[in-house]
Amino acid sequence: MKLHADKTAGNYIQSYREGAVLVNGEWQPTGLVVSADSLVAGWQAPALETLAIDDLAGALALDPEVIVLGTGPSHRFPRHALMVEVMSRGVGFEAMATAAACRTYNILLAEDRRVVAILL
Repeated sequence: MKLHADKTAGNYIQSYREGAVLVNGEWQPTGLVVSADSLVAGWQAPALETLAIDDLAGALALDPEVIVLGTGPSHRFPRHALMVEVMSRGVGFEAMATAAACRTYNILLAEDRRVVAILL
């Protein structure tokens, strides 16, 4: 699936296919944390069921308004306790299928929002 962005600055996601995303002209395997000016490829993503607040420390250190969590080809929810813990820090936290997460990330980035996408 090709994605189109209106802006050229920042780390826009240009395309997504199962298991990989195209960022800045380079295919990156999922297991990726991306924001406007940060890209952490090769992130050792734990299983969604075991994802914990400590696993999100790098993403939270980027001071996001919202974290968009891509859960793979289908929409799945992380543990409720994790969602509550992230949101209690004043950070929005949305989980969705990775294709939707890529689109949502680009929209929020184009609006100059402090967004971080975590793509499992």
